[in-house]
Amino acid sequence: MIKCLRLSIIQSLQNTPKRFAGHSKWQNIRHTKQANDQARSLLFMRLGQRIKIAIAENGNNNNPETNNALAQVLDVCREKNMPNAAIQNVLKLSKVDKSSAKTVWFDLLGPNGTFFLVNTYTDNAGKTKVNIRTCIKKHRLTLESNLKGNFVHKGIIRTKPKADANVENILDACIDDAITVGAEDAFEDSAESGVFLFHCDPNHVLTVKKKLIELGYEVIEADDYYIPLKTVTLTDDETIADLEKAIEKLQALPEVVKIFDNIA
Repeated sequence: MIKCLRLSIIQSLQNTPKRFAGHSKWQNIRHTKQANDQARSLLFMRLGQRIKIAIAENGNNNNPETNNALAQVLDVCREKNMPNAAIQNVLKLSKVDKSSAKTVWFDLLGPNGTFFLVNTYTDNAGKTKVNIRTCIKKHRLTLESNLKGNFVHKGIIRTKPKADANVENILDACIDDAITVGAEDAFEDSAESGVFLFHCDPNHVLTVKKKLIELGYEVIEADDYYIPLKTVTLTDDETIADLEKAIEKLQALPEVVKIFDNIA
């Protein structure tokens, strides 16, 4: 059983490069939607929530030098071009925040075997559940439980290789460097030429990223993700449009931080 599970995880991770780049109809829609100004505003709001979570779940420590989770989130904020003034404002408010908000996950089951993990930061889980149910009730999604086991939590660092890398043996070099920097493995992105992904413990993203930069890699993106052990492909335009509407509604909720799915 353990061997089968490990094989399933490995196969999922090996499929990650193509999925991560997002060249399916579903992923292309998601990427396009995230490009507009309103989406950027929502992105910064969610990054602010992630800052609060990193502080609250680590003894209310708002010092990134001693709070690794906060340091990783702040790195993502800078990577996503979140204004420094906005970052500092969240950090300042966190010092006086006395709310009882905490992380709550909601699992959603959709058509054709689709799963969604909704990560929220809320001081009223019951109200948030009602809000989520309102968002999804007309879009063939239902609240379920225990779907998180269909995903594996991983750090992903997306890179361009060293300028002096040997093109013929570049993947082998990346795999060797993965060992050096403490990553678990490296894969070539099959959907984008010249891009390589390093997988690592989700708590070690920033550490691995810094070591890759020291080795000469150009880091494009680094964050933690819940990667599905098995993906499903949607080809029906109506189903894709229906789910997209639901996701848009969910992302507009101020308590929603991240949404993960198993759609290829």
